[in-house]
Amino acid sequence: MGNRGDAYLTIAPEIARYDEYREVIIDHLYQIKLQHWDLGIRLLSSRALGNLTEIDTERICAEVVPYLLRYSLDEKNVQRRHGSISGLAEIVLAFAAVKERSGTSLSDHLSVETLNAIAELVPQIEKKRLYRGKGGEQIRAAVCRLIECIGITKIPLTVPQQVRLLDSVDACIPHPNEDIQEQATQALSQLLTTYFPVGSNGPSDRLQKRVVDKYVHQIQTSLNPAATRGFSMALGRLPAKLLAPSSKNLDLLLNCVDRISRPDAMIGPDKDAESRRNALVALPRIYRTVGMASLNQEASTVTFTPEQVGHVIAALLRGLCDYNMERRGDVGSMSRIVAMQGLVSVLETTSFLPQNSSTSPGLDTTISTTIVGGLLKQFAEKLDAVRSEAGRCLVELLTQNDRITCDLLEKERLVDCFGIKDGTFSVLEANWADASFTFPLVVKCLDIETYFSYILSGLVISVGCSTQSVSKEAGAALIQWTKGASTEKIQCLGEGKWACRKLFFAASSAIA
Repeated sequence: MGNRGDAYLTIAPEIARYDEYREVIIDHLYQIKLQHWDLGIRLLSSRALGNLTEIDTERICAEVVPYLLRYSLDEKNVQRRHGSISGLAEIVLAFAAVKERSGTSLSDHLSVETLNAIAELVPQIEKKRLYRGKGGEQIRAAVCRLIECIGITKIPLTVPQQVRLLDSVDACIPHPNEDIQEQATQALSQLLTTYFPVGSNGPSDRLQKRVVDKYVHQIQTSLNPAATRGFSMALGRLPAKLLAPSSKNLDLLLNCVDRISRPDAMIGPDKDAESRRNALVALPRIYRTVGMASLNQEASTVTFTPEQVGHVIAALLRGLCDYNMERRGDVGSMSRIVAMQGLVSVLETTSFLPQNSSTSPGLDTTISTTIVGGLLKQFAEKLDAVRSEAGRCLVELLTQNDRITCDLLEKERLVDCFGIKDGTFSVLEANWADASFTFPLVVKCLDIETYFSYILSGLVISVGCSTQSVSKEAGAALIQWTKGASTEKIQCLGEGKWACRKLFFAASSAIA
């Protein structure tokens, strides 16, 4: 009971299975908790009501839904309004599970008038201008969640209603608040997937212009960073029927997202880290969506070509080189982190990777080596969050033997360095953010010739950084490594390029 999430979502529904407690719990949730001052409590209460919908569908439909519809338009109490919209969204979502479990239709539980009232709720909220004032951002997020749940449950909508909801989502996508952008793009994905049918010849000209062309144009021409952030994220959420009706259309989207993901990309007169990050998130999402759709043999889509896969991988590898700085510090680290996640995601979709033989589904050895080298470079760098994500990604790849096709001996040595045995990671509590844990492991990998320069370039940054704990641990680990290194390696470091000399100078200073 000390964990309020468990109290609302697990314990309360179990207790509500007893008749003597059910009514009291439901009444308390929708009449009291949905207007609580704490946003977290309101959201938990709405999810709890969704869980209770399967237990007492009849009462939820008869009492709770009409109540929430009424107070979703409350102009005085913004907390009650937000709680009512959120609660209604989760109840609508629960009807998808009720329909699947019982085999009934929505009309068996909700009247035609109620279903139409739910479909018309968003336009009414906007007509009354209920986004304005304090709490307006919370209302926008709740409305987007309601639209998403309407799409999941497949509530019948007329064409004008579908277009009206799409307009509402489009208005939220360029909002400066990232949470609203995320919720809006999720709603967009479900709305376009459930409604707006696409034939075997691809989307109609009207739909193509209304969604894809509009978003691409916004990304290419807008001077508002919030717009490029939101619409880049939106492209990654589009269903396959709009992403890939043809290879030409897919190339257009990839080129658009690729351009905004570049470290030197400009939004008006300035760079924008969040736009680059969102574009790098969108690329692997597009890849997974189109690839998965081709498995299902969707008639309106094409598959990724090897060249297009290479395009995605090249963009993600370039994201590992984003070291842009601004007043917030190393904002390029956001791009590097999502680029690492994207590379692992692409490698996991082995069925769609370009093949280097008739039997191997893996990547070309050179590309695999470059990916692993890039991850090792990030694993040797100064930021805790970057090292932590790089360590996780490397272990995930190395524990899946068919993911990478670099030299077998090198892979075995990497597996040994990371302490992986029988395909599992032996260190149960690996804290990759802890410099004292990470850097001794990093320097062990220096003995692998292929990755020597990658790791060294990361260590240069760590040993010379201004964070004393990181600099000291990296320098100490490097000096310790030199004691057992071969003469050739020592000569390579001592007589190497300026980066190597800088490394040893910084290391000596750090441990002096």
